[in-house]
Amino acid sequence: VGVTRIELHDDARNRTLLALMVANQMLRRPLTNAEFCQIATGVEQDDEYAQRLTRMAISRLRGLIGRNTILTKSGTPRLNPALVRVDLLEAQQHINNALAAAGEMALFRAWSLMIAALDIVRGEVPFPTQYERFFEAARDDFEHRLRSAVLHVVRLLLEEDDLQYAEELLRRTIQNMPGD
Repeated sequence: VGVTRIELHDDARNRTLLALMVANQMLRRPLTNAEFCQIATGVEQDDEYAQRLTRMAISRLRGLIGRNTILTKSGTPRLNPALVRVDLLEAQQHINNALAAAGEMALFRAWSLMIAALDIVRGEVPFPTQYERFFEAARDDFEHRLRSAVLHVVRLLLEEDDLQYAEELLRRTIQNMPGD
């Protein structure tokens, strides 16, 4: 299976719709369909109109990236994980798995998963072209979860006197999250 990198440099609406689908999958409580359509379109007082505009935008986006790449049958629109790989979602999954491993005191697995998450992030800002409040909050939440997970795993490594792995995780964090 080949991986296609989706880059839509010239269409802000498509970029926003893609970013919104990804951000929505990252939320602990996903958006309702009305909330999704409101953010996707900027239409606040007319849910029916916002939904119609969103359906049209999804149709155009499917024309660009493939008909089966966007699922709309249940809940809000989302990217089909069988066809689309999203690095930010993979990083988040690594963070969640690292925290679970840390809870089981499987510290080498937690460390490895955090390193994998940091390697995906590579110092890049999530949702770089999106400046709406929703995306600012999603970006802040992701970065906070990443920092918190790193510090949690480092604390556990230090408690186990595993200074080498703790230091390496902190070093990689500094490299991949400049300014922190």
